[in-house]
Amino acid sequence: MENAKTVICTKCGAQLEPDQEYNIYRCNFCGVAFGSSILFNKDAMEKADKSVQLGEFNEADIWYRCVLMREPKNFKAFRGRILCAGKWKNVIEIDTDFMSEVRIKKLYKRIEEAMKHADEEDMDYFASFRKVVSVIERYCKNENEINPLNARMANLSEQRKQFYLQQEEAEREAEEQPVRVITEVYGETAVNSSVKEVEQKLQPLLDNRKHLDHEFRVARQFLIGVEKKKSLDTTQKK
Repeated sequence: MENAKTVICTKCGAQLEPDQEYNIYRCNFCGVAFGSSILFNKDAMEKADKSVQLGEFNEADIWYRCVLMREPKNFKAFRGRILCAGKWKNVIEIDTDFMSEVRIKKLYKRIEEAMKHADEEDMDYFASFRKVVSVIERYCKNENEINPLNARMANLSEQRKQFYLQQEEAEREAEEQPVRVITEVYGETAVNSSVKEVEQKLQPLLDNRKHLDHEFRVARQFLIGVEKKKSLDTTQKK
């Protein structure tokens, strides 16, 4: 058993102790344990990257954790765990699609772990990753406000269309039904007023969406640029 090696727990940061009897490394603080054959697997990084590309994110995360236990500052392993938390295969795949609060919190946690332990030269990368997640979080909130307004606008547009049709019909029968014309005109005015009200609420949200789109693209492009400099093959879609 390779008990001479220092192994750091990725959960609490304590040093794992070798257990000769069971051939494992165990954390005496939080209780996690890993078999030495897995922990010191020389192909751990390769297995992790392959699992990510197959969409097996839980499996990949285990292998990345094994790498970090042996190499507490490994950039690729920290990056890989963040991708696993977001269920992304690479940074190009990251988009502003809806994301649950649970996943967002998990992403923040993984990023904070990276910024706490990674090399200083990698801090800008992980800070930019945190910005990407922040934009996604704000984008989701923005969309949650936009969607009901868009639905309301579609409903009002349909109402206005019906009023136009009804008004045309009423005008043709104006001599026989003068009261109906007044009623339809009043209804159309009310709908138009509601449309303006919705538009006033919707426009700043749409403007904010454009701002977030730009902010997201800039932050993600920074990640892509860093990964190209580090010659990471997984920056390209497969």
